[in-house]
Amino acid sequence: MNLLGIDVGTTSVKTAVFDQSLKMLYSNNIDYIIESHGDIVEFEASKYWEIVKNELADLSIPVGALAIDTQCETLILTDES
Repeated sequence: MNLLGIDVGTTSVKTAVFDQSLKMLYSNNIDYIIESHGDIVEFEASKYWEIVKNELADLSIPVGALAIDTQCETLILTDES
């Protein structure tokens, strides 16, 4: 079983796939620029989702487990839609 890790960081989304012996099979980094206005830093939540969807669509390695982490102090509000 291969393991997929996705790190949604402050300036990029990093994706990696490892086999069960933790040998890296795939790695990619997609950079983006966040907007800051004084003490406020913003990035469209939908852009995070688009980056992750594109990464998953391009992945040609079978994956059996997934872990996602994000930068601290991030708030993304959602609703049923």
